Amino acid sequence: MQLNTVGDLMIPLSECPKVSTDATLEEVFLVLDEAQRSSPIGRPHLRVVLVVDQQGLVVGKLGYLALLRGLEPRYDLFGDLELLARAGVSQELVGSMLEQFRFWRGSLEDIAGRAASIKVSSVMHPIEDYLEHNASIAHGLHRLIMSQTLSLLVKDGSTVVGLFRLAELFTELTAQVRHTKSAKLEEERRP
Repeated sequence: MQLNTVGDLMIPLSECPKVSTDATLEEVFLVLDEAQRSSPIGRPHLRVVLVVDQQGLVVGKLGYLALLRGLEPRYDLFGDLELLARAGVSQELVGSMLEQFRFWRGSLEDIAGRAASIKVSSVMHPIEDYLEHNASIAHGLHRLIMSQTLSLLVKDGSTVVGLFRLAELFTELTAQVRHTKSAKLEEERRP
């Protein structure tokens, strides 16, 4: 099958795990765990949950890093740590600052216990960046790289219809690399 658009490669909305804005991080952990357990063989595990409002419309997403960051609210004191790194602040300085705030103290049980009291709405990424379903796969690749994210929501007009992930894109690129290499070897064997 020829894949041309983001819509050809996206995971449909119906196959994406979802939680409400009122859900807790504890619920997110459980929904993601169930999604991984029921994931079709051969498909990379979903590492993001979509967040829906009371009308069932997708209003954001929450991936592994945001989920873990949400368990330690003091990260908000620093703002965007990635932005600091890109601005030239050394890893040593950021590390020293983080150490002074004593992040992640306590047992894993203590850290996990926080998940029941933190609302998804306080840590989710609202929809700011998305792809149109009819955008080219090359455009989707470019946007993933520029956004420095593992997935982008896909819209058809104003409606979210799926999720475009680096995992499926990488799988397809790998298949193309294998095909190209195989064709090249076949060409070299011909007299």
